[in-house]
Amino acid sequence: MSQTAEPRKPKKAPPPEPTAAQRAAAPAYLLGGAVFGALLIGLLHLVLDDESKGTVLWHYGRYLGIGLSAWCGWSIGLGRGRAVAENVECLAIAVVMALILKHFLIEAYKIPTGSMQPTILGNDEQGIFDRVLVNKFSYLIDEPERYDVIVFKYPLDRSKNYIKRLLGLPGEHVMITHGDVFTAHDTPDGGRTPWRVARKPDGVRDSVLKTIYPSGRDGERFDDRFQVVRGSHDVDGDEVVLSADTRIRYGHGDAIKDAYLDGYDPDWGIGTPFHVPDGGSETVSDLSLAAAVTPAEGAREIVLSVFADNVERRAVLPVGDGTTRLEMGYRDSAGDALLPVTDAIPVRVAAIDRAFLEADDATDVAFFHVDQELVLEVDGERVLSFAYEVDHEGDAS
Repeated sequence: MSQTAEPRKPKKAPPPEPTAAQRAAAPAYLLGGAVFGALLIGLLHLVLDDESKGTVLWHYGRYLGIGLSAWCGWSIGLGRGRAVAENVECLAIAVVMALILKHFLIEAYKIPTGSMQPTILGNDEQGIFDRVLVNKFSYLIDEPERYDVIVFKYPLDRSKNYIKRLLGLPGEHVMITHGDVFTAHDTPDGGRTPWRVARKPDGVRDSVLKTIYPSGRDGERFDDRFQVVRGSHDVDGDEVVLSADTRIRYGHGDAIKDAYLDGYDPDWGIGTPFHVPDGGSETVSDLSLAAAVTPAEGAREIVLSVFADNVERRAVLPVGDGTTRLEMGYRDSAGDALLPVTDAIPVRVAAIDRAFLEADDATDVAFFHVDQELVLEVDGERVLSFAYEVDHEGDAS
């Protein structure tokens, strides 16, 4: 019978006693650690907001941090706690790097309100909060551009961060009318340049438009939102089949208003604030109409129309062959013909000798009237556009 003896684990040697030189140098290390800790706390003080600096954790934690840093310095000076000191050093470096990242490069924010709806959403009542990552470095190398979404300190309360879309640039006068942004500049003679509309890029335009039909609400019916002016139609689920020479319009003759709940998912259960009219208060003239269009055999053309400010804008799309065109004018009381708005603007404002629709083929079509510009898109591509100017006195050019 044989036995095998297990090797004994070596005992950990006790730390060596500090030398006289180390004892003499320890106070200097302690002071150095305290100074390092104070510098770290100072960096934190620069980057934290007032709300964070008002907490109990910050009040007592800063003293604890300086004390911990001083203790690390003392341990290093005595030759003890080298591993602890190295860990604390790594932690300090990580904290400093995180602070630099947060202060100069990127930071996360939670959206508390619906003021930027539908681009980004927030509702405290329902606990809905979009979150965004803000690039702080970009404006160190580039100037802000109009319609950028920016984060800034609220001037009347620096503890609050606001997130808004940038409209005005330095040296500009800004006016907002019917949702359109107009800008003007001072002239050397003390006057001011004419107001000119500041048009949104297509990406910004698409992000701020709110879908009003289909809204996704239970029981919503096509016939509740659209009126047949002429002809007949059949509704089959999401499909609407129009007979020849049929004309339909959204609503029942009323202007489209900026209803508060437009753009919100109805399943979220968000209610209209008490101070906001349920149906909206301002007439909207920036409108779009989009659909997947499948012309029937024998169809000649499809007309999309937007009516705003007593002026009708049309996109006329022939089927199979013809000229696709944009038109704008007052409707003739005697029929469907349009009359010029001014002598400077003809009824046909843009045209291309091409038909984008074919019988029995589905085509995505979108027609926009946004920022005093007509845009026709086919399958996501801009094919026709026309921009005009109406100054603050109502003259078109």
